[in-house]
Amino acid sequence: MKLATRETPVTRLESFGQDVWLDYIDRQLIRSGYLRQLIEEDGLSGIAYNVEAYRRAVQQTGDYDEQIRRLHREGRGPEQIRTEIVLEDVRQALDLFRPLYDDSQGLRGLVSVGLSPHIARDAGKTVNQARQIWKQVGRPNLMIEIPATGQCLSAIRQCIREGINVNVTLLTGLPRYTIVMEKYIRGLEQRSSDGKDVHSVRSVASWFVSRLDRHVDPLLEKIMLGGPYAQIAEELHGQSGVMSAKVAYQMFQEIFATRNFRRLADQGAQPQRLLFTCTSAENSPYSDVKYADSLIAEQTVDVMTMTELQAYRDHGNPAPRLEENPQEASRRLARLDDMEIHLDEIAEQLEREGLQRFVQSYDALIDAIKRKSV
Repeated sequence: MKLATRETPVTRLESFGQDVWLDYIDRQLIRSGYLRQLIEEDGLSGIAYNVEAYRRAVQQTGDYDEQIRRLHREGRGPEQIRTEIVLEDVRQALDLFRPLYDDSQGLRGLVSVGLSPHIARDAGKTVNQARQIWKQVGRPNLMIEIPATGQCLSAIRQCIREGINVNVTLLTGLPRYTIVMEKYIRGLEQRSSDGKDVHSVRSVASWFVSRLDRHVDPLLEKIMLGGPYAQIAEELHGQSGVMSAKVAYQMFQEIFATRNFRRLADQGAQPQRLLFTCTSAENSPYSDVKYADSLIAEQTVDVMTMTELQAYRDHGNPAPRLEENPQEASRRLARLDDMEIHLDEIAEQLEREGLQRFVQSYDALIDAIKRKSV
């Protein structure tokens, strides 16, 4: 497969060490040949599963009708049907990305798939479902999405120990991010102690960006109306998401430079890359490439919607900005506490709301499958 022969702002991101993934997958994307085109012309290097995209595809198209009815006649339940239709698409996407995966020694060409959000607070069920899907798909460039809920942190470690690639999702707070990286490293250590290789294991930690601004900005806007913190509130408006990402990236650099990880790196282990999600500035007053332009650094991934990808191709301005002034970002974030805006509390709220959205979309997808089964 030929790869990215023309230069655009999207393809130039690779020169700064950043990969671009797409924020959805469905059957039409694959069958139309557009996914192959994105790989070849834009250097697309991965896909993150999006349950809402599947809900729309099942409800609004006939692409899955025949398969749904057939699986229903065979006695499969709605959740089993959901898994079958998703995994059929995922296998085809994985095969399209396989040359890139092989050429990059497993660093690129990855596709992640989500589990049922109803088990997002049950580590045992999460590990069991991850094992089942990993075995069913049988391709090394698969990633299993596991939420960074407190209850599932042990599931991240266990899956890494078993050699299952993990995309850690629902990551919203800096303290939780530290634990996620520690679980990844601990899983690799246990895998090494088990006498198994660590060089083939891959993981990313998916960091929410724009949703933080959407929660913090309204609080800042009230403070901007007047008072001792009005000016600093105005300066911080629209900056919380990027500043948090800068601090997270500094933490990433520090932890994966420790002696503990260097011992694993000597065995071929790769860092758990930081992946930025919810980076679209749609329905906001900001530039439509605000986040994509601000989050560029080595060993990172930006998951873009199709709209964001097209906008960045047209007028993105790539430069390695994520490493600029991390100490200043940390200092500014600390000022939020002075204004009684507590990011740890907001992170907990974002986790609850994010999980609720996943559950709603998942249940709507299951309902759509039920309707198409008759």
